[in-house]
Amino acid sequence: MESRPTIAAVPARKRVSPLLWLLGLLIVAGLGWSGFWAFAASQTGQALEAWVAREKTFGRIWSCPNPKIGGYPTAIAITCPSPRFDGLIFGHTYSGTLQGFYVTAPLMQPRDISVSADSPFAAVSKDDKVNFQLAWSHLNVRLNGLPQDLWQAAVDGRDFVLHGGAGALAFGGKVNDAVITAAQRAGQDGQTLDFNVILNGATLPAIDQILGPGTPADVAAQGSVTKADFETGLTPGQNLDRWQAAGGRVTLASVSLTRGDTKFVARGSFALNAAHRVDGHFDTKSSGLEPVMQHYGIDPGLLSFGALLGNLLSGHSNEPQQPTVLHLPVDIDDGRIAVGPIRTSLKLPPAY
Repeated sequence: MESRPTIAAVPARKRVSPLLWLLGLLIVAGLGWSGFWAFAASQTGQALEAWVAREKTFGRIWSCPNPKIGGYPTAIAITCPSPRFDGLIFGHTYSGTLQGFYVTAPLMQPRDISVSADSPFAAVSKDDKVNFQLAWSHLNVRLNGLPQDLWQAAVDGRDFVLHGGAGALAFGGKVNDAVITAAQRAGQDGQTLDFNVILNGATLPAIDQILGPGTPADVAAQGSVTKADFETGLTPGQNLDRWQAAGGRVTLASVSLTRGDTKFVARGSFALNAAHRVDGHFDTKSSGLEPVMQHYGIDPGLLSFGALLGNLLSGHSNEPQQPTVLHLPVDIDDGRIAVGPIRTSLKLPPAY
């Protein structure tokens, strides 16, 4: 009998379980998402470092000894439990601390930074002669643009309370609401900084020094700064020297102060001369400032007569029984202030 060839049996292939495929895809997706999150977190970190470098340009140095990065997987969060400050505040050197701040950014927009700061901020001057504490119930800062694009910043805060001392002299102040915005834009002659400041319910030493004690005031200012090309590697004085030499100017589209029956509105512009003093011109409108003018040796009667004549010539007129409204030019020449036709003895100190 003829034998038939035998065919060896081929083992059947094992099918990979769908669960294993799904697990593999999840692992790959997780690794990809983790890489994307790490890249976005690095972008947020670079943007925050750029803002810290920009602050250093103005003599304000912030440091965070032990930052913690989190927020994975849906957001980016940087926590700093005890940030420190060293630098200039109103031209004097201080050291200070915050209770902490918390930085967040959306994963898809890692340079759109939101900063929440914990109250209070406490600081002491380098010579230990001045110390103060600033507290608040809410403070949020939005930062966008750096390090590559034109930047924007916005500050929104409520219930600010300031108290401190300079030797035996105590000082304090309050602001109910504060909204501050600043944005950089490109112009034909370099970068321009647009700003808007609103302070509602403000009781501040600078206001009380001029107007005397009284009810809280509402303050607002809107304007721009030209030639605002500040270099992070230079000191504040060097940047201001460059700004002055380039013809930089501050234009105030509107600045106003209202406290009870006292009202003041102005617009104009100013710059710094080679001696670091202010040169500028403002058109002002005010009422209720007569006591202040008398305090500084300005005869309000003379100004009222001149204002009345100017109002008639310019078409302005005061209604009967209404407070006298003064429309006056204010000129500043090498720091010396002239109000209307009167050259006062007031002289602003050099800016730096």
